[in-house]
Amino acid sequence: MALNLFVLFLGSVLLFEGFLPLVFPKFWLKFITSVSKYKAGQLRMLGLFLTLSGLLLLLFGIRNL
Repeated sequence: MALNLFVLFLGSVLLFEGFLPLVFPKFWLKFITSVSKYKAGQLRMLGLFLTLSGLLLLLFGIRNL
């Protein structure tokens, strides 16, 4: 069960990670270029925001199963 959930989660992440460069390559390149200029603290805050957002979405999704 846990392995199935992990594979489902990993597949979802890879799907979403590949969607932007596939459909909007110029936007994705511009975004990656701008993010590469961030300082370490800014990247940590962005990572914290994305992690908390993902956690909230997962908890909301699990609660509604």
